[in-house]
Amino acid sequence: MSTELNTLRVSAGRLEAESKDVQILVDSYKERIAELQKDIEDHKTQIQELKHAQAREKEEEKEKRKQEMLNDMMSKIDMVSFLVLPISQS
Repeated sequence: MSTELNTLRVSAGRLEAESKDVQILVDSYKERIAELQKDIEDHKTQIQELKHAQAREKEEEKEKRKQEMLNDMMSKIDMVSFLVLPISQS
């Protein structure tokens, strides 16, 4: 009977040690999950910032093309008025 009791005590001690090891492992996994979730949120923020920057760049490029077209039209109007004025004054 004392052999069985000793065997049970040894088994109980081993199970307690394994339980502590598993708890430590679970805690480390929880910490890692928290770190990964923070990384995910940081990446989501970076993606949003990049999307906003891209949208601003597109809008700036659109405005630049619009201004170039307007300048081109104005130069054509100036050229036409330059050519037409001398003829109408004659």
